[in-house]
Amino acid sequence: MALTVGVNSYVDLIYAVDYAEQRDGNEAWIALTPEQQEKTLVSACDGLDTSFSYVGHATDPSQELAWPRDGVYYDPGVGNWVNLQNKTPSDIKKAQVEWAIDIGINGGFAGEDTGSGMTATPDSIGVGSINLSGLHDNGQGASSGAYVVGKIAVPPIVMNYVEPYLGSNNQALQTGVNKPVWRAW
Repeated sequence: MALTVGVNSYVDLIYAVDYAEQRDGNEAWIALTPEQQEKTLVSACDGLDTSFSYVGHATDPSQELAWPRDGVYYDPGVGNWVNLQNKTPSDIKKAQVEWAIDIGINGGFAGEDTGSGMTATPDSIGVGSINLSGLHDNGQGASSGAYVVGKIAVPPIVMNYVEPYLGSNNQALQTGVNKPVWRAW
């Protein structure tokens, strides 16, 4: 299946490549073939749609994706409540591309066994008589710095983008992701 906005993606390939090219450190993802880039975008969209409970409700009950949505959320950058009004926020689009870049560079969702030698970080390790346990108690993967949501490691930048849109019953809200935003006038 090809990349299709509204069916398996929030962004098209042109948007994603343009976004990646404007930021440093994305050379490995940019070097992927268009087909590989599309696959990472579809995987990232799947991750966004299955890992989180968002505020509001889907605009159309028959739509394929979680977004667009109707509802309100508190935008800390604006310092006020914002009405979604049947829109997909640009933050969700950015989160999809950032996660696709991470998938493309790491060979799959960080934290899952991808066959490339990358496996989930353990919750405990031991050397001789020294044992450390509870390595995931803060909700972060020990080696990648990713937040673990539903057994999938989510890159911190993706969490930063989606956090304002998460519902109060979301597991991600219990990982310490919420952070105060200070604004000077």
